[in-house]
Amino acid sequence: LMRGLIHQTLNGQAAQATRAYAPYAAWVEALFAEGNPVGVKALLALKGLCQPAVRLPLVQGSAALRARWQALAVHTGTSSGAQSLS
Repeated sequence: LMRGLIHQTLNGQAAQATRAYAPYAAWVEALFAEGNPVGVKALLALKGLCQPAVRLPLVQGSAALRARWQALAVHTGTSSGAQSLS
């Protein structure tokens, strides 16, 4: 995906690249909403793939971030429950 977006942009097809990226924008924003790797760990924890803990000075993702992931999953039809987010 990213390779294609970069290729389109470099070839003067920025509008196409923007349209292709649009479905992923909310997911990418949520990944970095509370800093890296907090968002990634929060999503992976909701999927049951890891624990949400991160090393200090970071703190695990907030309840608001977890709710955001749940809402994205429901909105995009990828899940009706935390364990099946994909």
